[in-house]
Amino acid sequence: MTAAGFVWDPRVAAHVYREDHPLKPKRLIGVHDTLERLGAFARPDARVLTPRAATRAEIERIHDSDYVGAVMEASRDPDGEYSSGDSPPGGTRHPSRACTRSRC
Repeated sequence: MTAAGFVWDPRVAAHVYREDHPLKPKRLIGVHDTLERLGAFARPDARVLTPRAATRAEIERIHDSDYVGAVMEASRDPDGEYSSGDSPPGGTRHPSRACTRSRC
């Protein structure tokens, strides 16, 4: 039997990059609610997975160590002048971006 997993945590859908940014994580709420309404999560081969925070080593598989350090520093001081626009730092943004699930 093949299982299907849906990674879900309300924190992932709660952050906003910028009001005009095309990525709208709140759309995930609609996907989650639709799947729930259709009974997708009640199927025996379905799993709702809770993400965990990625370790720094996991994040550094994709991002340069200096970049990760800069994002972590900016997250500690979200009112600082760090961003030129696309993904501004913020204390509520870093934890949700670090959510991951390595396997079902």
